[in-house]
Amino acid sequence: MAKAPHNASADEVLLAAFNRMRDELLSTLTLYLGNRDDACDVAQEAFLKCWRHREEVLQVHNLRAWIYRIALNTARD
Repeated sequence: MAKAPHNASADEVLLAAFNRMRDELLSTLTLYLGNRDDACDVAQEAFLKCWRHREEVLQVHNLRAWIYRIALNTARD
């Protein structure tokens, strides 16, 4: 994944990633959980967890992997 521009805020970077990855992540979670409604709930909870830790975003080397790890860990809980 491309690095964020130096002038982009963590909020902007994370919102852009959410918008770009939403459908792909929902599909992955649906396959993992076997149900679209549960996948939507988990995705929402995972994105909230990401948002609460958004100050870390600009130091993350692979934002996609970071978001997926949080989402899959949330699905396991």
